[in-house]
Amino acid sequence: MILIIILSLITLLILEVWSIRRIIQVLKLLRRQELTDRHRREKMKSRKMLYLISVTGGVEAELHGPYDKDEQRDEQAAYIANDQDEGEDSLFPLDLSISSNGTVALSIDCYSGMGMDEIKERWTPK
Repeated sequence: MILIIILSLITLLILEVWSIRRIIQVLKLLRRQELTDRHRREKMKSRKMLYLISVTGGVEAELHGPYDKDEQRDEQAAYIANDQDEGEDSLFPLDLSISSNGTVALSIDCYSGMGMDEIKERWTPK
């Protein structure tokens, strides 16, 4: 009878150790998932997309992009501006930002005459 009680206690102890190990594994998996989710949220915080809007004749708008960097967008702006009529056509940089909580921010700017001249000078092949 004592042998049965001892074997039962050993079995319970083994099951308890197995349960504790399983709990630790589950906690590790949850921690790994939390770190992965946190990394995704951090990555989303800095999400910014860059575009160009070209307007031909004051009425026909066209969206160009997205671009990874301001320099790429400026280079494309120089090429587009070279094909535009200076008095009739326009070019606008557009920034679209999305935060981790889903908030969207939209910014449309304009290239000033001096700014566009600098961009054309820098990016137009000679």
